[in-house]
This record gives sequence, structure tokens and C-alpha cells, in this order.
Amino acid sequence: MNLNRRGGDPYGGAVGYFSFSGSADTAITIRTLVVKDGIAYVQAGGGIVADSVPETEYEETVNKARAGLRAIELAQAGLESLQEYTRMFNLSDEELNLCILGVGDGPASFNSEMNALGHTVLSIDPIYSFSRAQIEGRIEENYDTLISQVERKL
Repeated sequence: MNLNRRGGDPYGGAVGYFSFSGSADTAITIRTLVVKDGIAYVQAGGGIVADSVPETEYEETVNKARAGLRAIELAQAGLESLQEYTRMFNLSDEELNLCILGVGDGPASFNSEMNALGHTVLSIDPIYSFSRAQIEGRIEENYDTLISQVERKL
């Protein structure tokens, strides 16, 4: 029985690939996080068997979804939004329509939100002088330290 009435979503099947070299890789999509048009959709599910307890299955599904929701929270941590920048710098609508210069502002959702609205943000930050490989190297060097700091804040 298929209870997924919406259809078209990756749920309860498999996602993967088959290559021309004959290799393949697949995964069961019990937990998914799909981002479409700037909106994240978290989906979770499980299997119902003869001795399933509906309340327990529901609780398990909610717990599975928490991982995706937590991933979104961690991804957004430290990324200031348009609303936060507007409040923090007391920006008026008129000022938001000007070209905004961000100096040392680092990654922020403010920039992408402004660009999506057709506004201009010019960011000057030392991070942009590094190559992708250099940035990835620094992340690799500091990953464990950063994760432990985040976990202490949870």
C-alpha cells in the first residue's frame, strides 16, 4: 500500500546511478531533504509491519525527520538573514535599494536574499582571495575543532 498521495517526491524508493563502466550506487530514501525554490522540504518515513504500533512508528518518523531539521539549523547558524541585517544596521527600504558594500561580512544569507530581490551587494572579504582548494584545506584542518565547538553550544 502506498500512502504517498502527493507523488513525484523521492520517498521510500531508491536514488542512485548506473554508470557506463558498469558500476552502480543506490540508497534507500527513507529520510530526505529537498530544497526547491529556496524552500527546504524534510521528509521521513518507515515501514509498517504486522506488529507495528502506530504511535511508536509515528514517533520514530518524527525522530528521523529531526536529523534533516537539525541539518538546516546548523547550516543557517551564523548566516545573517536580510531581516537580521536590516534590523542590525537599521536599514530603510531606500537604503536597501542602494548598492551595499559588505566589508569582512563573510558568508551570509543576506547576500543571496538581496540578489534574489534584484538588489546589489558587493562583498569584500579576505576569504574570497583564497582558491577553493585552499578553503577546503583549511576546513579539513579545522573541521574537528569546529564541530566540537558547535556540539558544545548544542
